[in-house]
Amino acid sequence: MKKSLSSEQRDEGQLDKLLKEGFEPLEKNIDEDTPTQQWFEQFVIEQQSLQRSKLKKDILLFLCVACLVLTAFAITLLQLPILFLIIQGAVFILATAFSSISFLKQVKKI
Repeated sequence: MKKSLSSEQRDEGQLDKLLKEGFEPLEKNIDEDTPTQQWFEQFVIEQQSLQRSKLKKDILLFLCVACLVLTAFAITLLQLPILFLIIQGAVFILATAFSSISFLKQVKKI
């Protein structure tokens, strides 16, 4: 028992030594410098600027699409009222069907 215990300790010691020798070149190449506070502040400013520009672009796109849809419905309502009513009915039926199907799928998952 004592011999196996000491051989295990010796093996562990050799393993430790091999691991330290193997990791030594990696540790030398790793740069542990933390960026400065200025770098973080600059990074945050750049990210905020990107987010603002994306937000402006998304809002502009939303407004254009909303105007287009409202214009289409206004023209349809004024020029062809029956087509407007058909479109409204179809949208109502499709929305109801979609909501029902989604609800049933969620109930089946539970």
